[in-house]
Amino acid sequence: MINCPSNDYTPVLKILGLASFADRRYHANLKFLSKLISGNINSPTLLSSISFKVPCRRTCQTYSFNIPPISTFYGSNTPLMRYMSLANSNTPQTHPTQD
Repeated sequence: MINCPSNDYTPVLKILGLASFADRRYHANLKFLSKLISGNINSPTLLSSISFKVPCRRTCQTYSFNIPPISTFYGSNTPLMRYMSLANSNTPQTHPTQD
């Protein structure tokens, strides 16, 4: 029996060597976007929905995707918008265990 607080399953994850659902979802989203862009997933419709950011001159910002303004929370949580937003905010300091 693993002793842990009622709403915290972190000790169980550590003992079993598992990642949290949030971490697994984060990595799966980035992996899907990477496979889509590299051509491992053949979906021209999805690929055409991705808006790449191409700056006209060199800037300090290194965002890869241009995310259009969205007025609703529902619209901002669509899978492609979430994938592009995650990729733009992806830094090694935030999530060091990417595969």
